[in-house]
Amino acid sequence: MRSRWLITFTVLALAVLGLTANVATSQTTGGIEGTVTDANDAPLPGASVDLKSSSLQGPRSAVTNSAGRFRFPVIPPGTYTVTCALSGFKKVERHGVTVNLDATATVLIRMEISVTQEIVV
Repeated sequence: MRSRWLITFTVLALAVLGLTANVATSQTTGGIEGTVTDANDAPLPGASVDLKSSSLQGPRSAVTNSAGRFRFPVIPPGTYTVTCALSGFKKVERHGVTVNLDATATVLIRMEISVTQEIVV
């Protein structure tokens, strides 16, 4: 009788543990990634990318790598504004970037050269 109770208890404990393991591993965040390029589709390394939303407790920042890529991997679901800046280029803003649970939104940013001075020869 005692071993039967022990087996029943063990089976029930394992069942409960198995059910709670799924809940513990479920995603509660999403992400944003993208590429920053110039007008000729060449990657722009070193560009500053800022992320703003009421879903965040403050803005987040990243810098593009040598391939012009950036990533914000763990952010809460919501609507975001992505701003990209690089010296010599016009600042670009993308409004309304939507992040869903367990999904990554992709943002492609093409920057144009900024002419701030004219040189007369």
